This record gives sequence, structure tokens and C-alpha cells, in this order.
Amino acid sequence: MRVQEAKFKLETTVQGCSGRVRKIVVIHGCNSGTALMDMVRTDLQSPYISEIKPDYFNNGQTIILIKK
Repeated sequence: MRVQEAKFKLETTVQGCSGRVRKIVVIHGCNSGTALMDMVRTDLQSPYISEIKPDYFNNGQTIILIKK
């Protein structure tokens, strides 16, 4: 996906999470560019997100924590 498509998809996914979902792991990769990783880690915003943090064991993933 391109950055804007991925951003829209993530925002709608976060918004549509049921009350039982507390964490989303986004696999964006890191070897052939960082546009998706940068968008997820710095540009993604939602009132439903409590925290966005890198996966320290896999740089190609980011963890999104959902508010209760």
C-alpha cells in the first residue's frame, strides 16, 4: 500500500476495534524504505490510540496500543 492508503486503513481499523482489542501489531517492513514505518510511528493519530511504540525485537513492526 501507499502511505495514504495505509494510513486510512489503519485509522479505520483502529476506530472499528471492539472493546476486546487492546493491541495491534503493524508489519510495515524496514528494508526497502521507511515511508510506511515513519507514517505509523509519527503521523498516525486517533482518539482511540493510547500509545504507539516500536517493536524493539523487530524494527519492521510497530505496536499500537488501544485505549480501554
